[in-house]
Amino acid sequence: MQVTAAEILHALDQGELRFFYQPKVSFLTGQVSGAEALIRWQRDERTIVPPDAFIPVALVHGLVPEITQSMFPRLVEDFQRIRSVNAATTVALNVTAQDLDTPRLLALVRERLLEHPPAPPPQLITTTPCHRYGIGPFEAQARRG
Repeated sequence: MQVTAAEILHALDQGELRFFYQPKVSFLTGQVSGAEALIRWQRDERTIVPPDAFIPVALVHGLVPEITQSMFPRLVEDFQRIRSVNAATTVALNVTAQDLDTPRLLALVRERLLEHPPAPPPQLITTTPCHRYGIGPFEAQARRG
């Protein structure tokens, strides 16, 4: 499946990008200890665009920071609902080197956490290397610039 940068931006504008939560289970207790927020593209009720079809395109075109920044407020809202059921639950969001290269993400995280401070402090952000999707961070930087 081939997608374009324009299609990804359209999906973002139309609210077709969603979080699917993958449970994190403790090997020691067998209990769910948290979740990883995975961004998925759901075009309609029956069509989900695989991440390996759109994430590399987003990386090459420098769209990942825009996607992350657009989705982060939704993550905070979901996180609050999850924590209302189980206050000890953590939620992780993977970010790329492109995300960390933009000062807006840190400001957004700080702003949202000051508005809605969780207790105890959550695990919200982890990093994922770009090479997971067949592109290195320097290559992504070069293509974007």
